Amino acid sequence: MCHIITKLGQEEYDSLGNSEQHEIDLFIWSGCCMHKDLNHFKGGNVEMCAE
Repeated sequence: MCHIITKLGQEEYDSLGNSEQHEIDLFIWSGCCMHKDLNHFKGGNVEMCAE
């Protein structure tokens, strides 16, 4: 089942234009960075509040 979902997703991605693929790639890449940045912010806030 997972293989079918991956294949369908890849086919849909491949059917997009270059600019749409770039937007999706950028969103996925930056989304990961934003999550890590949020974790750093939350951790720093906990430490500052503990003092």
